[in-house]
Amino acid sequence: MSRLADRFSRSMTYLRLSVTDRCDMRCLYCMPEEGEPHEIRREVLTFEEIDRLVRIMCRLGITHIRVTGGEPLVRRDLPVLVGMLSKIDGRPELSLTTNASRLAPIAEELKTAGLDRINISIDSLDPQKFHRITRGGKLSDVLAGIDRALAAGLAPLKLNTVVMRGINDDELPDLVRFAMARRVTHRFLEVMPLGSVGLDNRDGFMPAAEIRTIIETRYPLEPLPFQEGSTARDFRIAGTDAQIGIISPVSERFCSSCNRLRLTARGRLQLCLAYEDGADLKKPLREGWSDDAIADLILRTVYEKPAGNHFAEDPEPVYQIAMSGIGG
Repeated sequence: MSRLADRFSRSMTYLRLSVTDRCDMRCLYCMPEEGEPHEIRREVLTFEEIDRLVRIMCRLGITHIRVTGGEPLVRRDLPVLVGMLSKIDGRPELSLTTNASRLAPIAEELKTAGLDRINISIDSLDPQKFHRITRGGKLSDVLAGIDRALAAGLAPLKLNTVVMRGINDDELPDLVRFAMARRVTHRFLEVMPLGSVGLDNRDGFMPAAEIRTIIETRYPLEPLPFQEGSTARDFRIAGTDAQIGIISPVSERFCSSCNRLRLTARGRLQLCLAYEDGADLKKPLREGWSDDAIADLILRTVYEKPAGNHFAEDPEPVYQIAMSGIGG
């Protein structure tokens, strides 16, 4: 049982590990068009520092590590870090979330290094619309990345789409069909009110119930049992083995079973996307604290994890950093 428990008796077993806040896209819901101020290199955790902190957290109960960014494949030599993490005692599950723009050339290397599975963001199947949503991304690169990831055996592969009213909501059934053809799961996410990113989250927001209704115009859905700790409500497409998921942090919160922590590229342990509560782990790490002292700081910090987000009650951005700065 995880020792990483909060005051609400939730055990933390899942770490979202940001390795950079840089990204090669500027998605409407994630970053402002001009980008964000980036880290100075010395402010970013080294691979050795990441490895040490993750080892401490795995001893406390973390069993699943998801590597994120910004865009994690922007971080040079990422397969080296994956290889280091794959050798941690207990062998945590290793996954990656990526926009796949740089994935095709490196998919096999990531698998060989020890990556287990991968999630890929794809918000449109129309090249021009995709370019507008990502402010410069090439759909062909993402499609190539999906194909290479499947060929490399990075499975189960999941596709993620952030649903934006009036922008890509007309494509939801087509995205389901795309995923079914490749025998992968597609997940649809509500927009979250984070930072000043160029998308009006109130006008662009579409709740989970409406997302489901649109999909069911073509594909009848059968609810599946909710998995404790999951962020998605899962559905089977009637008459098939295909599944989709709908992630609803605003309209149908899953906070009561949250098991997630975040470690930013600059070494901040963050407890919840909706709050800036947390602790700086980089400073004690570089000041020479022992593993036991750092572990104690982590335990005390995690205990104060908030009960849940307030997105539904307060749709305004909760703080002025974009999603890219906190690892999603």
